[in-house]
Amino acid sequence: MRNFIAIIRHYEKEHQQNTINEINWFRSQSPLIQAIELAAIAKDHRGMRYSHQRRIKLSALDTAKMVLPTMTNSFQQCRTFEQIHELVKTRLHKVHGIGELYIYDTSFRIGAKLTLFPEKLYLHRGVRKGASALSLDIAGHAIEMDTLPNELKHLPPYEVEDILCIYKDKFN
Repeated sequence: MRNFIAIIRHYEKEHQQNTINEINWFRSQSPLIQAIELAAIAKDHRGMRYSHQRRIKLSALDTAKMVLPTMTNSFQQCRTFEQIHELVKTRLHKVHGIGELYIYDTSFRIGAKLTLFPEKLYLHRGVRKGASALSLDIAGHAIEMDTLPNELKHLPPYEVEDILCIYKDKFN
């Protein structure tokens, strides 16, 4: 099914507010190091772990909580989401249990605090599956927005990321 209008409406009704809440939660953290620490351990406004990170071992999250706050000055120097993503990936990609989704989500949360959002569509397993079902080129680590179907191009990349991941099985 490729009824993008119905999918987008469903997303807006059922999921969009969760993303808005996540952005607002991280924006409200002060100082920046507090947002970084919460992002590192994937804690939401209820003190619960975000569902995307529920299977990650505490030891991996503890490592991230030790490493990422030491990079506060580096994060403050970032001018793009891509720079944040690269910093997180470079420092954590070798930590057992930390994968593409954690790196993206953590970067997104830190970026929300800094008001730096993705300008392209970053790939991880769920997004890659959705993008593949739409016959998009999934060879790299990200997809440029201008290569997306017209119905998705007007959305922020982080919402397209949500849609491709959530509705990945509806695009076949």
